[in-house]
Amino acid sequence: MLIENVDHTLFVLDTEFLGDVKSPRTCRLWDICLVMLSPTKNMEVFQAVVDPFPGQEVYMRAAPGYFTPDRKFLEANHARPLQKVLR
Repeated sequence: MLIENVDHTLFVLDTEFLGDVKSPRTCRLWDICLVMLSPTKNMEVFQAVVDPFPGQEVYMRAAPGYFTPDRKFLEANHARPLQKVLR
């Protein structure tokens, strides 16, 4: 079965974090994407770059092998604090 040919609504969530995701109190979300696939509607996508440290330099690193955003990247991609992204 192809993911495009589902007979029910399907949500796919993709997130990117800095720090250790096994320690939720010490990691920070910096990217979120949600895709809705439905047999009766067109695909819908929500994507946002989250500022994990509003107004500060990014001092945490992503896990080895993963991209770590810096302040320049966050500003170029219009990152917003999580509270504003989820409104």
